[in-house]
Amino acid sequence: MAKLTGAKKQVLMTVAALQTQLDLEAVDKTRLTNMPTMKEFSQKTIDNSVSALKVAGLLEGNKQGLKVTKVGMAQIDPRDMEGIKAPTTNQEHFDNIKKNFKLTRKQIEVVDLIKCGRTFSKNFVYESMGFKTNKTFDNNMSKLKSMGIIEYVGANNSSIRLTAMMFPFEPRAE
Repeated sequence: MAKLTGAKKQVLMTVAALQTQLDLEAVDKTRLTNMPTMKEFSQKTIDNSVSALKVAGLLEGNKQGLKVTKVGMAQIDPRDMEGIKAPTTNQEHFDNIKKNFKLTRKQIEVVDLIKCGRTFSKNFVYESMGFKTNKTFDNNMSKLKSMGIIEYVGANNSSIRLTAMMFPFEPRAE
């Protein structure tokens, strides 16, 4: 088998590190994508790498997540995984997200405001954060939504909360 390089190597090592460090049966694809080791790659590159690793028999995957096969584990030098640190708390996960997604100061403040996990009205967030215009508010929220950090809920999508993906260790307050 050819030596793995680039995104394929990084995907395989990151899935293996998450599985071993967090004692996971399978790794959710969103968790993989949100790891610092994946930030240099586009979503398409990650998806293509996952597909190629599955075809090569190094990864298995289904709706529950991805897992490294025995053949895949044999391809990994454990020393290569030493620099991959999986977050072990929601706070570490938030910190990774804020750093790796290169959020603006305002976006970080929004995440910090709503990180308890409860649902907040858009008006509350708008007023609490001191946005000057609806357009600025909408642009910031759209960016957070497109990254899978927040979701709109409620009648007419009038409220905001962090997505379940933001709470991999302790569930959000409901």
